[in-house]
Amino acid sequence: DGTIKQVNPAACDLFGYQAEDVLGQAPSMMITPSGIEKYDHALQLALTKGQANRLEITAQRINGTTFDADVALAPVQEEENVTGIVCSVRDISALKEVERMKDAFVSNVSHELRTPITNLKLYQHLLVERPDKLDVYMAVIRREMDRLSQIVNDLLTLSRLDQGRTTLEL
Repeated sequence: DGTIKQVNPAACDLFGYQAEDVLGQAPSMMITPSGIEKYDHALQLALTKGQANRLEITAQRINGTTFDADVALAPVQEEENVTGIVCSVRDISALKEVERMKDAFVSNVSHELRTPITNLKLYQHLLVERPDKLDVYMAVIRREMDRLSQIVNDLLTLSRLDQGRTTLEL
């Protein structure tokens, strides 16, 4: 009937509820409004087609705090009839935060690379137009090449740190 029939202690710990608070309630009480439609759709697929589903939603604890959740819905079938759904919820907030940080990092690196490349293109063009300013333009080109080289070296150091192939010396 779409209500919670059983709950384990791990779920109570994750959401902050006591078992008696959730038994007989709809699981949507633990989902933010933006995720309810997505959850309901996955639940209907599990109920009507016996199809297991996995989705990511924002879940909500009893105290109102939210977290990114990976939800797996697995139908329980007896003689081709769905008699229940096992719902597994995993807090993936840390993984999502790493993903957001990675996206921000890639965006920042792209910006940091674009600036010296743009300057190199500009000064190469200026060299063609004004060869008499070779010394001035070459100084800027050298500076931008050093800047690019430093960015690449920093990225390689980060990669080695991430792979555990080197240690950070403070």
